Amino acid sequence: MVKACLEKDPDDRLQAAHDVKLQLKWIAEGDSTVTPPPSSASVPLLRKLILSLGILLAGAAIASLVFWSLNSAPLPVTRTVIMLPPGQRLAGLDQPCIALSPDGTHLAYVAIEGGTQQLYMRAMDSLEARSIPGTEGATGPFFSPDGQWLGFFAGQKLKKISLSGGSAQTLGDVPFPLGASWDRHGMIAFAPSVGSPIKQVPETGGSPQPMTRLEKGQVAQRWPEFLPDGKAMLFTAGPTSINWTNAQVGVHLVGTGEQRNLIQGGTQPGYAPSGHLVYAQGGSLMAVAFDSKRLAIAGAEVPVVEGVMQSTTSGAAQYSISRTGSLVYIPGGVQASQHRLVWVNRKGAEEPVAAPARAYVFPRLSPDGRRLAVTIQGQDVQLWLYDLSREMLTRFAFDGKFNTNPVWTPDGKRIAFNSNKEGPVNLFRQPADGSGGPERLTTGEYLHFPMSWSPNGQVLAFVEVNPDTGYDIWTLGIGDRKAQPFLRTPFNESVPQFRMNPAAGKSMCSLIQPLAASGKSRRKGVRSRYGTATGGSCSIATATR
Repeated sequence: MVKACLEKDPDDRLQAAHDVKLQLKWIAEGDSTVTPPPSSASVPLLRKLILSLGILLAGAAIASLVFWSLNSAPLPVTRTVIMLPPGQRLAGLDQPCIALSPDGTHLAYVAIEGGTQQLYMRAMDSLEARSIPGTEGATGPFFSPDGQWLGFFAGQKLKKISLSGGSAQTLGDVPFPLGASWDRHGMIAFAPSVGSPIKQVPETGGSPQPMTRLEKGQVAQRWPEFLPDGKAMLFTAGPTSINWTNAQVGVHLVGTGEQRNLIQGGTQPGYAPSGHLVYAQGGSLMAVAFDSKRLAIAGAEVPVVEGVMQSTTSGAAQYSISRTGSLVYIPGGVQASQHRLVWVNRKGAEEPVAAPARAYVFPRLSPDGRRLAVTIQGQDVQLWLYDLSREMLTRFAFDGKFNTNPVWTPDGKRIAFNSNKEGPVNLFRQPADGSGGPERLTTGEYLHFPMSWSPNGQVLAFVEVNPDTGYDIWTLGIGDRKAQPFLRTPFNESVPQFRMNPAAGKSMCSLIQPLAASGKSRRKGVRSRYGTATGGSCSIATATR
């Protein structure tokens, strides 16, 4: 196997790590009568693919440098081995952490060394990488079209720094960055937060302006990528805010506002100079012929590289393509960040929960404190219950591939959540003891996320995602199943919570929500609407403060 990997003649050499895997599997089976699996070099498709693999090692992380062509004429093959310095490891893997310069001569990457996360730059003709001062805490690097500047995110800011020296310059606020791209006309497109469309800002800085819009069924957009002429931009749109394994790739026509869907089930698009649209799907890089003039798919999709690291949480795939056709990627496949559940006391001290490490999000403690409802991410997103006394983790919801955002009723007998089991992601509730199936609560055409129950359990506050007004707060009366808007503005309103009003006694309650800055600058604070209680129930009036 070692000799096969090191053969001088490319035709005799194994062409990919996947080939090595298949050969080792065959050897492990130990059956001399079994014909060895064919290498990918024998597959007709890959006769048109010229792959040149190098290895970038960083602890357990591996990156491969690939020179490739999807044209029929083969190109020269170059193989390079790159070793990260001892003590360095790749970081920021929920966002793209590697970027090739447009001319393919430099590689930027995010790494941690000595407890500091920052950007590093390596010239491809050099044996060493250098740190870039002023990029501490950086994520998501991207190059300017001329390769003289490097953009990145740090400290909830969009920044740029000259590769010839100097300090980093801040271009704008970005609460939760999810990708950026720099076009030849001096504009930078970026995704500023989880529930936002793509925005744009001049490379000199200024007030960000909306660039795209959320279409029906979309919660957010991210991973923008300008086409070489700057007249159109590829991007990813998702039907959920936490799982992007089944997102869609779209294209936006700059200056016209027109948007088109191109690929279903893909994320983080890129453009190859061979005239192909490249995207991540299920931990593999796929390519499809793309007419950049008509902005339309012009062929069938084909796999390019298998086993590319891809985050289920953000949809980020770890690869980058230069304008010269070089490709860098990090192997690893689809994976979610593993988390531990912990108790935290009022002094901030943590005590671990005995539950095994999983890709947990949205933990919700039952009113009696005995059980935990939590979402676990993977290829599907599902709800689980963890019994704290018995230390047992059990599946809660079984219908649909997306069940998340649990909210316990005040009596702890039921759990509301959102699910796609019957089409659009709407609201359901289900007995917490498993005695019955899910009961549908809303039937809206837009996406719904449960947030908070009123103290008597008769009103549920939830968020609706509307393409025109963004995130809006609604309430649902359980008795009559009547949903009505509570706060609907051009801004994004989210995370409403019912709370008792101590000043007014238990006969008063309020629904509060943090003010979100979306589109315009707004003062941070809390808005409340109060209502009087009748017979222990809580209603919401229109008075505000």
